[in-house]
Amino acid sequence: METDFFGASKNDRAPAFVSEGRADAEVLHVFGELDFAAVSEFESALACNVSLGRVLVVDLTPCSYIEASALGVLVRARAALGDLLRVEVAQGGIVHRVFEIAKVPHEVVFEAAYRPLRLVRRAGQSGPADSLPLRAAE
Repeated sequence: METDFFGASKNDRAPAFVSEGRADAEVLHVFGELDFAAVSEFESALACNVSLGRVLVVDLTPCSYIEASALGVLVRARAALGDLLRVEVAQGGIVHRVFEIAKVPHEVVFEAAYRPLRLVRRAGQSGPADSLPLRAAE
């Protein structure tokens, strides 16, 4: 298995996209690294989660890296969707820093938030917590 300098395998860094339908929005949680190789998969995941008239939240809080081409996908999506697109990043994290360095215009409205995902047992559900679907802690 091929690893990087730090011993992480490529599978450890591969992006994963988890969709969540909420009453007020569609949410796309992005895990792993959004590098050039993942851009087309990221664009497809965004397109699959766009619903006419519904807010789309792209949750990058669990994302560990974003490359310029993936950032460009978000900027183009914002131009197309306007206020229906919100992007959440972990304040002070690497992704947040990339947004600052790239000087993404404030009208794109990337929200700096720290809201880590955790497994939460919903009312009426039983079984181990790790078998339940992911949702943001409220």
